[in-house]
Amino acid sequence: MSFYQPQFLWGLLALAIPILVHLFYFRRVRKVYFSNLQFLRLVKESKKQQLKLKHYLILASRLLAIFFLVMIFAQPYQPTEEEIALGDEVWVYLDNSPSMSTLVPDGFAGFDQGVAAVNNLLDLYPKGTQYRLMTNSFDAGSQVSRSQNEVRELLTEMSVGSRIRTFPEVINRFEATTTDPGMRPDVYFISDFQASVFEEEDPITLDSAWQVYLLPITYGQADNVLIDSVYLASPYLQPNEPNSLEVVLRNAGDAPQEDRLVKLFVNGVQVGNSSINISAQGTGSVSFPVNFPLQAENRCRISIEEFPVVFDNDFYFTLTLAGRIRIVEVKPDETITSVEKVYGNPTLFDFTSFSVSNVNYNTLEEADLVVLSGLNSWDAALQGTLTRYQQQGGTLAVFPGDTPDAGVYASSAGLSVIPAPQGPEVSLSGPDANSSFFQNIFTEADAQVDMPQVIPTLTWQPRTLPLLSLRTGAPFMSAIQGSGTTYLFAAPLSPDFGAFTQHAIFVPVMYRMAVLSKRVERPLFYRLNRTTFSFPVDSVSPEQLYKLRRGEEELIPGQRVAPGQLVMEVPSNLLSPGYYSVLRPEGDTLTNLAFNLDVRESRLLAVAPEKLEGQFTGAPVEVLVWEGIDEFQQQLQALQEGNSYWRLALWLTLLFLGAEIALIRFL
Repeated sequence: MSFYQPQFLWGLLALAIPILVHLFYFRRVRKVYFSNLQFLRLVKESKKQQLKLKHYLILASRLLAIFFLVMIFAQPYQPTEEEIALGDEVWVYLDNSPSMSTLVPDGFAGFDQGVAAVNNLLDLYPKGTQYRLMTNSFDAGSQVSRSQNEVRELLTEMSVGSRIRTFPEVINRFEATTTDPGMRPDVYFISDFQASVFEEEDPITLDSAWQVYLLPITYGQADNVLIDSVYLASPYLQPNEPNSLEVVLRNAGDAPQEDRLVKLFVNGVQVGNSSINISAQGTGSVSFPVNFPLQAENRCRISIEEFPVVFDNDFYFTLTLAGRIRIVEVKPDETITSVEKVYGNPTLFDFTSFSVSNVNYNTLEEADLVVLSGLNSWDAALQGTLTRYQQQGGTLAVFPGDTPDAGVYASSAGLSVIPAPQGPEVSLSGPDANSSFFQNIFTEADAQVDMPQVIPTLTWQPRTLPLLSLRTGAPFMSAIQGSGTTYLFAAPLSPDFGAFTQHAIFVPVMYRMAVLSKRVERPLFYRLNRTTFSFPVDSVSPEQLYKLRRGEEELIPGQRVAPGQLVMEVPSNLLSPGYYSVLRPEGDTLTNLAFNLDVRESRLLAVAPEKLEGQFTGAPVEVLVWEGIDEFQQQLQALQEGNSYWRLALWLTLLFLGAEIALIRFL
């Protein structure tokens, strides 16, 4: 027999009180007049045995009532083979990731069920027990030991957040913040135990001094449709130019989804809707044509309707109209070329032309596309600038001169380039309509039209299939990918070397190179598991502080300056799904950023309770089952107390108190 509160056994000293009362009880003396002493002797002899028995029975009832009253507070129990000793401290991890807002079969949010479980286990431990309560925020308070009342107060302030953690992260956090290496804690993990938060297939190793309890929060059927990604068919977004917004959805459940409604909002106004059918564990996509008015920057949202999983029904992103494409042409002299004519639209292009003897290198390095037109060779200074430009991700288009220096061209293209053998004009083969470069430009029928003839002055062995080829099989246009992209052509643009510039294919090819050269300044959205992001700024000094603002919330993230870029570092637990404005030091808005949940959080598939124990090794693990508040508390007590007898002691106390009253009154 063991006692949960053995200090109350000192109350057994109270058993002496009724014994002393019994031994030293003196009845008040009364005068009773008898006419004959013989009557007094008869009364005394007839009552003596009855009173003696009554007093002993009353004394026994009082002693037993006091004994079992003490047992109620001492809480005796009989240890069983499964009985687990109480730890030195109690550590609790309460998962407050967005998925914990999903409703459980009882109609409550999973997080609320977790809070109820924590309140129940607080009642199980002695009053002086110290607790550590950790959520996904990993705030400094999770390192502090608290009393029972402090934990209860803290629970009232907690809510579902936007951060998710893997179990190795949680375990490492507990271990890293432990000050006493000899601590033997009871550790509770209360979570929905999504399969996505277990990073590795091998079991997670625990400290052997821990006693671990796992309480899985279950939602029933884990069906959920999530918005996987959003992207533009053409990353270069301009007003009144054809484009479409592609939305990819994923069905993470085992049941097909039919007629799922998808809505598109731009700047708070619904501008489109569509419906989609998605097979079980499948994906699908919907397309919204960009035929609605746009501002320079636009806050957009994709929304789906789904219940009871609602935390990921909205997907936030931004659409920013692209500025003019900056194009620099380098040519042999000041003669106007076909390049200048094709890029002459000032609403689309910021075009600058230099002769090879008068190049502004700063302007060249800031260009989206650099076109070398008709040069036979160039000096080392220009070559060095072009190399830096390409290393920084720039796009270079090279049209050779009439007698090109193959060695110079090989340095820029990174290919083995040789002069082409002189010969007659050669016709081009039709473009591949399935090529990503010609996507949405040509159809299969267009590819069969007559192609221009050219006289090549260069040839090379391409690493990949050329974008355009000659009828002889030699390449005419190749895209060489490195840090940047180099488009190498086999013939000059001069009319003396063919009719390429007069053919209908010329303008689409030149426009496509320009559009693809426009660097995507930032993605349409960020995931909350990403903590670093950057965007271009004209000029910034290390002393200037940029801020993030969302409503009344304002953050000053860590920031550093890279060439032409501002890099921000923000702890992910400080951000929430939605839009944030980036504020300049002067207080005006530089740009807007959109954030969404980590896609792993939307995959509600959980590790089955019967398999949970196998996910951990190195310490004893008990898996608890939630079947209601009372059942959960009894389950905890059965594990930690064995067979408890305090309820039996309560009933016996009431029984012997009632017996004492009956003896006094009726006997």
